[in-house]
Amino acid sequence: MKFILCFLFSFNLLAADKPVLFKGFGQDIEDSFTGDAIPYHLGAMALTPALVYSNLDAKVQSHFEAHPNDRFTTFGSVAGSFGPLLIGLPIFIQGKMSKDNETIGASFAIAHSTIIAITYISTLKFLTGRPHAENSDPDSAKEQSREFRFGFSRNGIVDGWPSGHVGMTTTLLSTLAHYYPEKIWLKYFGIGFVSYMFYTVISHNEGQYHWLSDGVAGAMMGYAIGSEVGDNFRERYRGGAKTSRQGSKFLPLIGGDRAGILYLTSF
Repeated sequence: MKFILCFLFSFNLLAADKPVLFKGFGQDIEDSFTGDAIPYHLGAMALTPALVYSNLDAKVQSHFEAHPNDRFTTFGSVAGSFGPLLIGLPIFIQGKMSKDNETIGASFAIAHSTIIAITYISTLKFLTGRPHAENSDPDSAKEQSREFRFGFSRNGIVDGWPSGHVGMTTTLLSTLAHYYPEKIWLKYFGIGFVSYMFYTVISHNEGQYHWLSDGVAGAMMGYAIGSEVGDNFRERYRGGAKTSRQGSKFLPLIGGDRAGILYLTSF
């Protein structure tokens, strides 16, 4: 891990302005939910009922209930909860010790995106109140998957929709990938680790951790927030132009008695 961090956050003596925590925070919030970010949030909301009523949520949960596998998911549970702190704090310390503004900027980008994501995801959990699957519940997986308890804190903010583990992990890695777009390996590492986290939340504890659609929603929302904040910080402290994702399109698909949404984007 030390080698990876040193390789990723190598010193840059030509870094621009000195980063200031919360400078541009309002802009980061706005960009995380407007413009290019909108299709990801709407897509997450549209795909959730599609996964629920196609019974994919129930089928995935039933599979892991019958084939429990917690052996490789414990690390993911911890990383999904404390990843921003475990990664962001060492980056900040390294930046301060080396007086490298670019590296400090990376740590502040993680701070901004993490605060936005955790507030957003917790609010959605608070309002939607979706319970996780209970193997001992008399209702079938299909019936359980369709239960949402809309209101105010009807199921807390730990379980439910969207997945915080997947959402926070995607936010963190998307932020870094867009802050350092020249580091192509970061993108592939991010895809791989998010996939692992996705597996963790749908298979952990005999399928009781999260529904499939919780993970999908968390990933899409996390990407929207991380990509925008990472782009903004790169523009502020690395002199890079903001990445355009205006090629993203949302297309309705309607045929017979079925309806859906086709989402096209370029990364």
